[in-house]
This record gives sequence, structure tokens and C-alpha cells, in this order.
Amino acid sequence: MVQRAFRRKKGFQNLLQMCRAVYERIYDPEQDMYYYHNTRTKETTWEKPLLLRGAESDVFTPRTRQKKLQSLISATASRKSLQWTEEEAATRLQGLYRAKKAKEELGTRLMLRFKQAFDPIYSHGAFGDISPLESSADSECEVDEIQLASDGAIAQWGLALGTRVAPNMTVNGTVTPDGYNFYHLCVGRHEHEHLITVELLCNNDDVSEGGNANLYLSSEVKYPGMGHSTWIAQRPGNELIKLFTYLDGFPRKDAEGGRRWIALHIGVYGAGDVDTSYNLVVSVTDLPNTPDIISRQEYYSQQHNQARKQTLRRA
Repeated sequence: MVQRAFRRKKGFQNLLQMCRAVYERIYDPEQDMYYYHNTRTKETTWEKPLLLRGAESDVFTPRTRQKKLQSLISATASRKSLQWTEEEAATRLQGLYRAKKAKEELGTRLMLRFKQAFDPIYSHGAFGDISPLESSADSECEVDEIQLASDGAIAQWGLALGTRVAPNMTVNGTVTPDGYNFYHLCVGRHEHEHLITVELLCNNDDVSEGGNANLYLSSEVKYPGMGHSTWIAQRPGNELIKLFTYLDGFPRKDAEGGRRWIALHIGVYGAGDVDTSYNLVVSVTDLPNTPDIISRQEYYSQQHNQARKQTLRRA
């Protein structure tokens, strides 16, 4: 409340200053009086305008106005032009392009989510949210390609701004002791299965000072951690996990939430005594539809269904 009142006061003061800058206070030696000149409308008046009440020092004279303009011009002229290197220019252009594509993607999503309809009560058009009230497991993935995004990017823009996963895609970060950094991998569902490799490489200097980091992964829990994960890697130093998407921890192709997407949520836990910097290497490889892999799909699907039945019976 106090901050809001302060911002309101500052905003009013700035508006008042802008309005007062329109007027000039000029001395007339014949009348031995000051008159006020509106630089926008070219009108003059002997009466002080209401905006200038109690504002003697805020009103420009022609001389002070010229000095103010000269100082602004000299400040602009002394500003050095920025010389871009090819790499900096390319990075800037790529950022602008990604921002434009993200804005277009956001507009498309809004058009798909909201539908215009006629409101008979107020007799005018309205927009209704046609998305389901409850999100399904598919909602963790939002794009039909392989993407990796940090939790901070998702909180701001959604997974659509994630990075396309190339072979041995590497992201870096720093995790505090007992803290978590979360990453979310989205793989579009295909007829074939995939091999997902996740490797955590800790900074050697941090490890020598007592730093360490562990991996917690899950396809169902969005923020995997201690006691809430499917796969764990807790060795001192670097970690490496290879996961086949036909394993029981991933959704089945014929199950609700597993028909379109495969989500893998990654939690990097700070298990050391100091902040630990790391590189997280993620790669996704297509697997062939061989009889061996198909038999493994059937086996793990059977195990998955049996486990679900037992869970339902207990419930």
C-alpha cells in the first residue's frame, strides 16, 4: 500500500513537471511584470496558469530553456555509437527472431484456447476458455518436437521457448546446498521408442572444495526430489543415467497422457557443502523397431498394468 501511494505521488509529480515544461516565464520591462507564454499554443497571459501555482523554479525562461536543450544535444552527440561484431550482431538478431516467433506462438495458442461467442445477458460478444478445467499428463509437453527447458523459462513463457535437443545438448548451471534446479524434457510420441541419456558433470574445483550434485528423474512427478522420483543417481561427483522409454516409469502408448508425448522431468540436487557448478548433457536417440525391443515393450507394459491394478485395489 505504501509503495503504491509513493508510485502514485511520483507519477503525478512527473506529469506535473511535463505540463509545466510547456510554459515560459518572460519578463516585460515596460510593464515591470512577468507574463507566461505557452510554447505549444503560442498563447500568452498575464495570469499565472493553474498548473504553475507554487512552481516558480519549475518554469523555464527562454534562456534556461535554450541551455536545457543545448545540454541534451551535447549529451546525445557525445554518446558513442555501438560497434557490433558479427557474432554479437548474429546473437542479437537471433534473439529478436526467437522473441518474434514466441509472440506468434503465443497468439496462436490464445486463438486455439479462446472462442468468441455471443453473451445473451449483456448482448455483446465474449470470449470463452475452451480448454479443459483439469490438465492431463500431456500438458507437461507443449510442442511436437524434442525440447529441453529450465524451470525458470517455463515459469515465464512455457515450454515452447525450450531449446531443440541436438546430440549431446549441454546446459550449465549452479546449484546451492540442499537446493534444486529443475529441467523438463519433452519428446513427441512416435512408433519407435527412444534412448534418453542424462549426464551430470560437476565442476572439479567445486568438488574438491566439498561440492556435489545428484540426479532425480521422473516422468510423472514434475518436480522430482528425495522421496518423489522414479530414477536416482547419487554417486559422488559425476552422474550418468540411460533410460529407455519403454521402461515402466514412462507412460504407455495406449494410456491417457502417453499417446502424444513423453515427458522426463530432471531435478539436480545440491548434495555438497558449497555451491556446485555443473554441465547437464542430454541426448535423445531413436531406437529401431526390432523384435527384441517390441518384446520388451510388451513385458514392461504388462508390468505397468499389473502395478496399476494393485494400486487401484489398495485404494
